[in-house]
Amino acid sequence: MKKYITIFTLIFILITFFSCGPKIPGEAPEAIFNKANDAMVKGEYSTAIELYYQLLSNYKDFKKYRDDILYRLGSLLYKTERYDEAEKVLTNLINKYKNYKKIKNAYIMLLYIYLQEFKDEAKANKIKELYEKNYGADDFIQNMNKTLVLLKIGSQDSLNLLKLSEKDIVIINEKKVENFDREFFPVLNYEDKIKESNSKKMVVERKKTKEGYYLFLKNKATGETKKINGSKNGYAPQWSWDDRYILFTSMDWDNEERKIKIYDIKNDKSFLIFKGKNIEPILCFSPDSSKIVFGYMNKFWIINKTGANISLLHKDIKAKDIVLMAWARDCDKILYKKNKEKFYHILQLGKREIELFK
Repeated sequence: MKKYITIFTLIFILITFFSCGPKIPGEAPEAIFNKANDAMVKGEYSTAIELYYQLLSNYKDFKKYRDDILYRLGSLLYKTERYDEAEKVLTNLINKYKNYKKIKNAYIMLLYIYLQEFKDEAKANKIKELYEKNYGADDFIQNMNKTLVLLKIGSQDSLNLLKLSEKDIVIINEKKVENFDREFFPVLNYEDKIKESNSKKMVVERKKTKEGYYLFLKNKATGETKKINGSKNGYAPQWSWDDRYILFTSMDWDNEERKIKIYDIKNDKSFLIFKGKNIEPILCFSPDSSKIVFGYMNKFWIINKTGANISLLHKDIKAKDIVLMAWARDCDKILYKKNKEKFYHILQLGKREIELFK
């Protein structure tokens, strides 16, 4: 009897399945397209990206809005700094839909990716040639050429600047600005308990355990999480630009000293570089990870990654009020913002000039 019931149930399921049609992907592509657009407008970028990807993968015959799908997906990937994916999607768009109404913006995004993120001058020049062929040497191209010159000069100067000993780096100018360009200050340092890596592949987070507070490192792709060695009382973690190191402070409550530590991800080891009272938690790595700027005794100091060669950088800054720090991509500027101020400070770094007196 049970055997007949099982067979009957199986037949019923099969009839129901074929009469209703396949359940995967399950929705009309137009409905998914509308959902993706709604999510994009609401700022729910991860949801929109997933839905646009679904349309490209599962509905290859849905060609009515394919150019729009590629453009919107590429734009969202670009906006969320998923540049590897954005490059592939936008390249597909310009190859297949040369007459798309917003193709000009796709060229601009690709130029930024190749120049600023991939440092691939050859690919950038190819896109630039295509852009100029279609739109001429307009204001965008002229401004981009000026930026390239500045970046090349900056990269040469910064290479020399970061080779200097910490005691030979000084502030030669300070100015206040109402805004700053994230393109030139891409890595921002705040007093956060959780911080995503610059590649978006890992997350470091402060968590409470039975033994106290520790920092934990999570691989976003695998979900694997591990406690960072030497991170007891770890606080305000910051990533190096290449995601090889995590910089953080930890408090020793017995003597009220704060320690500055660096965690080497590859070697799974934390090491101390400086300790003292009145150290502020916001830390700032140079783009090449060789130097660190931090607040101590209400002043700015610069120290080598090894903990050697500490030097006073700014003697009157009230470091305890700072809520944001960033080192410029060209390495010769430090940006910071104080609590309750509506403007930003930019410190221009330079080489200490040795004066000889007779």
